[in-house]
Amino acid sequence: MPNELENVLLVVSGPSGSGKNTLLNYILENRPDSVHSVSATTRAPRFFEHDGVDYYFKTTAEFEQLIDEGGLIEWDKYRGNYYGTLVSDVQRKIDMGLNVVFDITIPGAENVKRLFPAETKTVFVLPPSIRILRHRLVNRKSDDEETINKRIEFAIRSEIEKYRDFDYVIVNDDLDEARRNILAIYDSLTNPDSENTAAAERFKKDAFAEHAEETIRKIREEIRADAEEDAGEQIQQ
Repeated sequence: MPNELENVLLVVSGPSGSGKNTLLNYILENRPDSVHSVSATTRAPRFFEHDGVDYYFKTTAEFEQLIDEGGLIEWDKYRGNYYGTLVSDVQRKIDMGLNVVFDITIPGAENVKRLFPAETKTVFVLPPSIRILRHRLVNRKSDDEETINKRIEFAIRSEIEKYRDFDYVIVNDDLDEARRNILAIYDSLTNPDSENTAAAERFKKDAFAEHAEETIRKIREEIRADAEEDAGEQIQQ
């Protein structure tokens, strides 16, 4: 059932391994008025996947035509296959009065807000530490060590301080708490009378900035300590 306000596009983003996909799925499981943005891809469907439900399956030529024609909000290439978000899919869901949730890259989040400024709210998920981020990436068992190291380096260099460009910020330290927080944000946007509205105010960027900066400071200290430890080991060798 559509919400009483304008429908909401809630974009959840952050470094790989921050837990944004887990939090998005929690919204979908607990808020029946939310739907997931279905991505397009050129990879072959798995036996249990259905076109238009799990992905929009495209040929490489079709996908590249979408790129040329501006039919994608964001796109990337991973392991030889294209992945992206269709402008047409999002617009169709807006026209249906649905609340759409996304877990996409930071540039993708910026593009959603640029194309749909009235409907879009963005949430940045910060990891509590680099050690925890690495632990999560290793446990996913989808990347080799070199790829994991590149993801962490990219998060440190180019991602974590991007929280300043988002509407809301949460630190995914305790998963149960992070789930409550993301639902509070969603509820506050889709129902102004929600009892969660006051709780969500704490996670607005300006209100949460001090906590976010403290988290980033700890991450920077952790990086320096690890670098000093590595340098000491090299000297000993």
